[in-house]
Amino acid sequence: MASKAQKNDKKITTFWGGKLEGDFYEIVKTPKRKAFQVITENTISLTATITIEDELLVLPKVIPWNISPAVKEKKKINVNEEEIFKTVRHYIKTYIEFPAEHYYDIAAVWVMSTWIWERFTTFPYLRFMGPKACGKSKAQDVLGKIAYRGYKTSSLKEAVLAREISERRVTVFVDEMEDHDLRKRDLYPILNAGYREGDYYARCEKEGDRYVVKHWNTSGFKVLASRRPYDDALESRCLTVKMRRCKEPKPQFIDQKMTDLTVVTLLEFRICQAQEGLLDIKLAEELIKDDSGFHVLYGRTRIEELLTELIYVLSRVSRVAHSRLEEEIEKLKARELEEDKMTDEAVITLAVEQFMKDVAWREYPSASMIAEIINRDITTRQDEVSAIFVGQIMTSLGFEGRRKGGKRFYEIDRKILDENLERFG
Repeated sequence: MASKAQKNDKKITTFWGGKLEGDFYEIVKTPKRKAFQVITENTISLTATITIEDELLVLPKVIPWNISPAVKEKKKINVNEEEIFKTVRHYIKTYIEFPAEHYYDIAAVWVMSTWIWERFTTFPYLRFMGPKACGKSKAQDVLGKIAYRGYKTSSLKEAVLAREISERRVTVFVDEMEDHDLRKRDLYPILNAGYREGDYYARCEKEGDRYVVKHWNTSGFKVLASRRPYDDALESRCLTVKMRRCKEPKPQFIDQKMTDLTVVTLLEFRICQAQEGLLDIKLAEELIKDDSGFHVLYGRTRIEELLTELIYVLSRVSRVAHSRLEEEIEKLKARELEEDKMTDEAVITLAVEQFMKDVAWREYPSASMIAEIINRDITTRQDEVSAIFVGQIMTSLGFEGRRKGGKRFYEIDRKILDENLERFG
């Protein structure tokens, strides 16, 4: 509920849809007008207004997303989730060229997931990265047409974005914003907090003559586009597609009839979930109880945290696409492992292991001792590491510093060392 007015002693409230007294309401369009699609356990109907006690709920004058056509009034609805997945995938592939087939699977199941956002606890961001004229904005336009309440604007400000997500549950599309643009507009705190349910964005707002702290639920699916990488925290929340210029011609304009047919199938998908009571149950709860052999470890790494619920949905709508994506994840994890082996943490972990072997675990090293081991193999002085730097990394790796005789040493716990060797060794 966004705004209120008083008229003839009756409160008139603009209503953006959502759950109300056990029923769901969605804003839809008919050939003649806009209306609320009313979704109860047993019926699907249309109404122009909603009366709740002394309140009259009315449609917004301006609706900033693509509105779905109404579903015909009936009692119950049944859908074929695999056919919906194929429809959405075909729609995306009609207009966008991705560098590999599994990206169409990810994009299709991601779009489907936006329509049942209440079921998710983690919301991976889709991010399109690449040079100018490689299709980043086109990809955003296409997905924005069929995602649940796709919201794209060039005038994003942190106060506006926080309210739009929290109050209207929009799927945000942030186009052509580089790292410095996000910082300039103070969007980083919202984006960093908004990938997981339960993380809130807080800000001070003036009420009368005092300031109060308000908390905004900015969790939800989002799409970003940029030419260059973001900082590590935001990068870790993104499923990145590295775009390239199209090799095959794609339609320049998006067909509205095709869009409407795709969106109404997604609305039917949402209605079916609502009527079955599934929008009140988190996918994480299903995963814990699931006995189908689903085996991605929930939350073990950031990539698995981002993908587990998404892949679980994919496993239900397309076994072929599910197997294809699991293969790609294994490749991605292998690449990440290789990259980890090249980091400063990896070099320092191996140097600690070498030191402990040399002293047969009879003493603990100082940061300067580890730095000396590393610098033995470095030929240029400018590439040498300092003891201060090594000490900072050793602390981040979990090794605790101790002082003895005025000198600082690091206590090497064998279990912590083994864990770091498993990751970096």
